[in-house]
Amino acid sequence: MFDTNVLISAALNNNSTSGLSIKKVLEQNGYLIFSDDTFGEFSEVIKRKKLEKYWAAEKRIKFIEYILGASHFFEPKIQVNICSDPKDNMFLSLALECQANCIVSGDKHLLELHPFEHIPILTPADFTTHFII
Repeated sequence: MFDTNVLISAALNNNSTSGLSIKKVLEQNGYLIFSDDTFGEFSEVIKRKKLEKYWAAEKRIKFIEYILGASHFFEPKIQVNICSDPKDNMFLSLALECQANCIVSGDKHLLELHPFEHIPILTPADFTTHFII
């Protein structure tokens, strides 16, 4: 499961560690996990005007569609409230709901919780080292 900052990093540079991690998961017939809230955050952030200097709006929309096509959605029944950044709790709730193998994030608030309920929270670099062969 990838958080928003990893997805944005992948969108801006598909050869970044984040981009290569996502590509490899999809090449191995994996899929991305979202809830309505996490996908909403991703699609809102990627559409921000400040990103236009890096990537045209039309291309960002195509990336959203690409990600959507490779995604499975779950709606958490349990709401977690332990992260020091409350908006990151939605990723933890989702990870529990879908029994995620791991959470991939560059967010220090999430990384400091590693592991969360036996779910590793890894940087993209650690993910590629530990989960991708």
